[in-house]
Amino acid sequence: MLTRRHAVKLSAKGVAALMASLPHLSGCARHTRPTPQSGQRLSPSLTASKLSWTEFIEALASLADGQFTAGWSQDQHVEEVMALMRLVDLDDAKFEQVYDGYVSARGLFPEIGSIHHGGHFSIASLEFDPGDEIRLHNHPDMTGVILCLTGSVEVEAFNLLDEPSPSGRLLIEQVTQVQLKPGSFATLTADHGNIHRLVATEFTELLDVFTPPYDAERMRSYRWYERSEEPLRDGIVFEAWET
Repeated sequence: MLTRRHAVKLSAKGVAALMASLPHLSGCARHTRPTPQSGQRLSPSLTASKLSWTEFIEALASLADGQFTAGWSQDQHVEEVMALMRLVDLDDAKFEQVYDGYVSARGLFPEIGSIHHGGHFSIASLEFDPGDEIRLHNHPDMTGVILCLTGSVEVEAFNLLDEPSPSGRLLIEQVTQVQLKPGSFATLTADHGNIHRLVATEFTELLDVFTPPYDAERMRSYRWYERSEEPLRDGIVFEAWET
């Protein structure tokens, strides 16, 4: 059941805890959300009937249950989640409640709201001011689908390599570097693009779906990273370290 999201102020260290929290979030007062420079919120043309927000949640719950079946494919799952996200009615009154206000988070970190947590998946809303960044981090043993609703955000994603760097640090290989615009997606699975960074170039709204959601074990495996400015080889392999 969708509940009205309350605005919160977060440090970068608080993002994982928020993603694992219940939807009832306390925080500071709202102010009117600025109009995105890129225009109105995405209204995709659809070849099938639109899904209400309730129908969308129910369909995601059914999809997420599939992760416990034999032969479940993470790659197929993220494709199916994207297909559902393309069908959600963004004019649905319950969905509009998710983005009905905006509060600028402290520092250069986006506002993140937990919309749904349960049924073996989670949904989050993200609102970035220009220059807001979520630096390199992982989503351990999870899949993720990010839909850009307004604005523009750069997504840089990496795979963690098995071999160490010559100095004994981690090695990460860049697999994606894209600029998301309204209607475009970025995805991750447990073993592809699982370490990523996001930075907005203008006011931006995102909708995220993660399967499975954070739990105690995944929280213990959650990490923040830094990487070398220059690649060590092939133009895409960087030295990295946990922070």
